[in-house]
Amino acid sequence: MHYYNNCYDIPDKDYYVNVTLQPITPYNINAIKHINKMVFPITYNEQFYSDIIFKYNRNLSRLAVINNKPVGNICCRIEPSSNHPIVTENMNEEVLYIMTIAVLQQFRRHSIGTILLNYIINFCKLHTHIKSILLHAQITNKAAISLYIKNGFEIVNIIRDYYKNVDCTDAYLLQKRI
Repeated sequence: MHYYNNCYDIPDKDYYVNVTLQPITPYNINAIKHINKMVFPITYNEQFYSDIIFKYNRNLSRLAVINNKPVGNICCRIEPSSNHPIVTENMNEEVLYIMTIAVLQQFRRHSIGTILLNYIINFCKLHTHIKSILLHAQITNKAAISLYIKNGFEIVNIIRDYYKNVDCTDAYLLQKRI
């Protein structure tokens, strides 16, 4: 059974893991920093974390917690579709951009990533002005790409040299139409 701190009907997919999704606040932002540091090959600056708390819609980011232990997160923002002309026909639409989605290694393969994605997908379904969800993923990150495709995302472009100071600099741009 899952326990959620939100009003978005997230399906029960992994009965033995109790996952709580919590809003990101100044009180738990250090948990997000720690998870991102453990998962990603790049370091996000303080402005990134400040924007999550103070600039972007607070309903667009969540911390996944199991038994009071932070284990994952998703951080998103809404952008005009004109920022992504390659994937949209209507420049007046808005897109939800997933900046980060991370689950600690030892908690992967327990549907936590899917729970985080479903939270955002359901948010978009309730906010009909959002027509698609976009994200970038390193082309070598096979596990993440598999998760996205399993959840209805499609690879729409390859962006060469998207990432800096990492082994693999190329990224896929993935999209899910809502």
